Amino acid sequence: MNITLISTIHEESGLCTVSGLYKILLNLKPDVIFLEIPPSHYNQYLIERTRNNLETAAVKQYLEEYRAECIPVDIHNVSEEFFKNNQKLHNRVERNSFEYRRLMDLNSQYQEQYGYKYLNSTDCMDIWANIRKTIRESIDRLNDIEIQLIHQSWNDAIENRDQEMIKNIYKYSEEHSFTSGVFLVGVAHRQSLMEKAHIASVVDSKIINWNYENYENIL
Repeated sequence: MNITLISTIHEESGLCTVSGLYKILLNLKPDVIFLEIPPSHYNQYLIERTRNNLETAAVKQYLEEYRAECIPVDIHNVSEEFFKNNQKLHNRVERNSFEYRRLMDLNSQYQEQYGYKYLNSTDCMDIWANIRKTIRESIDRLNDIEIQLIHQSWNDAIENRDQEMIKNIYKYSEEHSFTSGVFLVGVAHRQSLMEKAHIASVVDSKIINWNYENYENIL
């Protein structure tokens, strides 16, 4: 069973569009699509369609022509206050770090100009690694206990989500047979998920053949 990791963003920006992601799905022709949404939101995104993001919009367009199972693999255990606190953290860092602002602007510029080819590149991973490094350094300089706790809480939540998403993909793959799958997930998760997928493959290489490097004729 083959699964291709496709890094995305959740709203259109430049060349990162719904139609662009739809073309990627056409190139892959997946019979299973793993989504960064929790099961509790499945109906809202794909049945009732009261919620929408870039990925589910492209998936719904694909499903109009092709059959595929859509599997929500995220968990939903964070509150609105959690996201507000994270925004507070990033606002503080943005005000106090020129390097953070430079890197975020560069990331936005590249995703607008190069689209999914950038989001699924080592260049993008390098920029995100530097963004995370800059955030840590800025928080250390601020020496604000509240901001430090928010940052730790955010990191713990992301780590938990990434572990659960990989676990849920393997659980589905152990119980179902398919030929081609795709995992659509926000670009900020890419490095962590690649590492976890690699570790899982070393433990058991027979279940899933991961692709997160070869995007020829895909992007």
